[in-house]
Amino acid sequence: MRSYAYDRLRWFRFLHSRWTAWERAERPDVREFMELLREAPVRQRSNRRPDAPASGSANPVTGKATLGTTYAARTINQRLLSFQPFG
Repeated sequence: MRSYAYDRLRWFRFLHSRWTAWERAERPDVREFMELLREAPVRQRSNRRPDAPASGSANPVTGKATLGTTYAARTINQRLLSFQPFG
């Protein structure tokens, strides 16, 4: 429920910054919101140590890739699916 609330808050803040009422939002608004999410840096990952491995490099112990500095497509999809502006 908390995640849903934060996703809604992010959407409403985006609309407010564009002076668009939420009931007047249209597909171009959603498209621009998606573009913003694709380019937005993840604040928690911007504070990496200087000696931290580069984004996308493999962890020598687990073999998993290091997280990138922007949101993954899965995260963006989850944020878009948490509300149905045209449903």
